[in-house]
Amino acid sequence: IGCLDPYRDVGQFIDHLIAKGFSGVANLPSIGDWEGDYRTMPEQLHMGYEKEIELIRTCRGRDIFTLANCYTEEQAVKMTEAGADMICIDMGATQGGLLQSSCIVTCAEAAEKISKIADRVHACGESPFILFHGGPFAEPADMNVCLQGGAVHGVLNGSAAERIPVERAVMDTVAQVGALRL
Repeated sequence: IGCLDPYRDVGQFIDHLIAKGFSGVANLPSIGDWEGDYRTMPEQLHMGYEKEIELIRTCRGRDIFTLANCYTEEQAVKMTEAGADMICIDMGATQGGLLQSSCIVTCAEAAEKISKIADRVHACGESPFILFHGGPFAEPADMNVCLQGGAVHGVLNGSAAERIPVERAVMDTVAQVGALRL
């Protein structure tokens, strides 16, 4: 559930989703993906990340499964304290394939940041399931670097499982067709 609509009654919307058969909620799209002025305005209007924390707390109070997307140690701790069942440490846009991010970090650097955030979550005394996503983790071998550290329980795939492999398959097929000669 995105939290940027100031006119949406979140409680009513949650009731609507439950009536439709949903049993879980994630704070996606998250304002945590935004930077600069694009993020500043909603934060100033009290429609920022704090609303997402409030959403997770409300859903847990209604016994709805929650996945909290987090970008910093502070956000992960607040989401853990709000009762999130799962914490996903988001490293930003997945680097790789045809879409490239200008923010490049290595797997080792990202794994270190993820480990620090996970350690802070564990120190809260709660035990949410901890996942990671994005950044340099575009290949299974890359993901394994982070998984072997032991701080996280798994990976939440997106582009690494759906976009990048499809791009490769399409590009390979197009290249093969392009190589055909009469």
